[in-house]
Amino acid sequence: MKPFTTKNNIFPYILLFVQPIFMATNIIVARGGVEYVPPISLAFWRWLCVFMILFPFFYSEIYKKRKLLKKEFFKLFFLGLMGCGICGAFPFIAGMSTTMANMGIIYTSSPVFIVILSVFLFGEKIGLNRVLGLIISKTLLDKYPHEKEGAIDKKFANLVNKKTCSNIAGKLDIKKFMLLGPSHNSLQRSSDKIMGDCLEALIGAIYLDSGIKSAEKFVLNFWKEDLENSTLPLIDAKTQLQEYSLKKFKKLPTYMFYKKTGPQHKPIFKTDVQIPNSKKVIGTGTSKKNAQQNAASKLLRTLKIL
Repeated sequence: MKPFTTKNNIFPYILLFVQPIFMATNIIVARGGVEYVPPISLAFWRWLCVFMILFPFFYSEIYKKRKLLKKEFFKLFFLGLMGCGICGAFPFIAGMSTTMANMGIIYTSSPVFIVILSVFLFGEKIGLNRVLGLIISKTLLDKYPHEKEGAIDKKFANLVNKKTCSNIAGKLDIKKFMLLGPSHNSLQRSSDKIMGDCLEALIGAIYLDSGIKSAEKFVLNFWKEDLENSTLPLIDAKTQLQEYSLKKFKKLPTYMFYKKTGPQHKPIFKTDVQIPNSKKVIGTGTSKKNAQQNAASKLLRTLKIL
């Protein structure tokens, strides 16, 4: 896919404008169209119209990845069926017998139905990692009642990120209780992430077993030092570059995924970043996020901000 330039960057904005309008008409069509066309057929033809409108924009990418799409065809077909059936047909079925308000509730609840189906059909678990976020956010709001929202967000991000969770998991010696396969034992990056995930799972287990008060007590005990140091939040390179670009040019930095190299179990990602009046700078990392941080850091040094 070609990077957006000043000549073609209008298309994403047009699509962002057209798509909500098209989807917002679902309720209107559901109210008037179901008298003439069955709900399932109505959903199918509307989705087909969307596909035909967008097809010229993504045809080349589909052709390039045709082998991968063929391999994953049944999964994609099932996802499309769920989207067409649940997100599309349910509001139209509701249009036959209920009010506009109830139709809106059913339509906006479609993602919940999909999550529930994924639990029963694929055995996916509804994550409890939000317990940590809930406790930290409540603590920060109590600790800094007059702080600006932007400053609170930065403190929050520093307290719940992978690095902080991994450090606290290390203090708890969680790794001693982890059962990892041989492919994970040699990967520090993967191990750190899994340690953080295990810590969040532990907090979720405490919440399920003893309630939010016990989970809060655990978090406040082990995050005490980090919370005390949160008066001076660390600003990562990506955030710093974003603030600089917005302040000076009123535009966000542009990140473009460059390429992925290395073996599947230990990939290296390359991403370039650019702001107005600057050259493109390429960053590398073990994930796309790390590559973006590395690219932002390099650009900040080029601009003599770091």
